[in-house]
Amino acid sequence: MREFYFKALDKSNNIIKGKILKNNKQEVVEYIKILEMIPVDVKKSNIINTNLENIGLFKKPISSKELFFICKQLAFVFSSGMHLSKGTTFIANQSKNKNIKNIFNKINTCILQGESFSAAIESQNAFPNLFISMVKASEASGEISEIMEILSKYYQNKYMKSDKILASLLYPLFIVSMMILVVILALVFVIPIYADIFASKDAELPLSTRVLINFSAFLSDNYLYLFAFCLILSTLFFRFFKSEKGKLFFDYLKLNVFFVKNIYLKNVNYRFSLVLSILYKAGVGITEALEILKEIINNKYLEKSLDNLVSEVSQGCQLSYSLSQTKYFDPLLVSMIELGEETGYFSETLDNYSKYIDFEIETQINKINKLIEPIFTIIVGVLMAFVLIALLMPSIKMTSIF
Repeated sequence: MREFYFKALDKSNNIIKGKILKNNKQEVVEYIKILEMIPVDVKKSNIINTNLENIGLFKKPISSKELFFICKQLAFVFSSGMHLSKGTTFIANQSKNKNIKNIFNKINTCILQGESFSAAIESQNAFPNLFISMVKASEASGEISEIMEILSKYYQNKYMKSDKILASLLYPLFIVSMMILVVILALVFVIPIYADIFASKDAELPLSTRVLINFSAFLSDNYLYLFAFCLILSTLFFRFFKSEKGKLFFDYLKLNVFFVKNIYLKNVNYRFSLVLSILYKAGVGITEALEILKEIINNKYLEKSLDNLVSEVSQGCQLSYSLSQTKYFDPLLVSMIELGEETGYFSETLDNYSKYIDFEIETQINKINKLIEPIFTIIVGVLMAFVLIALLMPSIKMTSIF
């Protein structure tokens, strides 16, 4: 069998694209006719009609923002009673992202071949485990449109938080970049001119001026070596960052560095409570939910704690008790889970906690945003003041002499 690429018209005159395994073109045409569609184009799959996004090197993960729109569209498709094949075609046509367009065309092909929606989604290897598990659970419960609405809110919240954190970092990054650029330009072009003037006058220079001139000379004489050193250092850093040891090291820092761990752990507790609530509402088992949470939290050190949780809960231990034995989870979260286990309002108590901790995170992010601007302004001011004083002090002395 070979893979064939095809285009066909359905009953509503919508273009359906996809790939299928058949022995020859005639079998593909006959199969399309069986599905009550009109074949438009059939040819063997090749590099030209295969999107680059399908090749491992070019495949990008679906972002939280894209997942939000997908969940919203799926909620509309299922609540409106639209046929699933038509719905997936609708999503493919609506998307401007070629990767998502291609994925949903493939999903449509799988559905036309008789596969379930969850099996078609899973076969793409493009969606996160949370999304796949929720689709499976919602298919079993028959509440897929409601679950898609819940998921859309989750992914909307996730990408909005990411955008907010990124926006808060843009200003200091811009300031630092401009500061480094100004200092380098001054050291390379301005300081040597002053150094020549001071040398010609044989002026006695203060320590700050000597440090500045020597550093400028060092930078001018060795800039190629310094550039090569920075390039090698950054390459080694990124290689270490992507290695298993590097991930373990940075995961450890997230949990133990004072000014990082507070907000990071709040975010971990928020995601744990919110996702567990969503999965519980969808009817996903607690052990399966904890397995999904391991991937969502994505921390090697916390993974060990979650492995212990899965093991203990699968042996009949209460989640609240097992969670209380780990040092990284909020005691209030443990109390809320315990309350939910006793009263039967498990998802409701988790929802209340996630709203509370979400407010805490927002407050802390706003505080950090307010502190970042003055801190970096002070740092830039101190550095610029050092450069100006180092240059002006000997200039003033020389002026007073002459």
